[in-house]
Amino acid sequence: MKVMISKNLKAVYKEQHKNYDYAITSILDNFDPECYLTCFGLIKDFELDGEKCDINIGDKLSKRIAEDLSLDIVDDRTIELLLWVGALFPEV
Repeated sequence: MKVMISKNLKAVYKEQHKNYDYAITSILDNFDPECYLTCFGLIKDFELDGEKCDINIGDKLSKRIAEDLSLDIVDDRTIELLLWVGALFPEV
């Protein structure tokens, strides 16, 4: 799946040698099942600074995001938010 994210966020992933799919999967695996849907519902606007560029994430991951977050459509903003959170945590 092709998505548009901040070029600055893409640079963070490149500098830190992080993998998009792995970071998002790791975050989804560790969400608190009691509150993550409620917390995602609280976000009205989320936008990172700078120009946008495209990246690819796996179709399997895209389907998982839709299922886990109860979304009909997985949009760029949701992917960018998950990638931003994923960048904050170390890959193990």
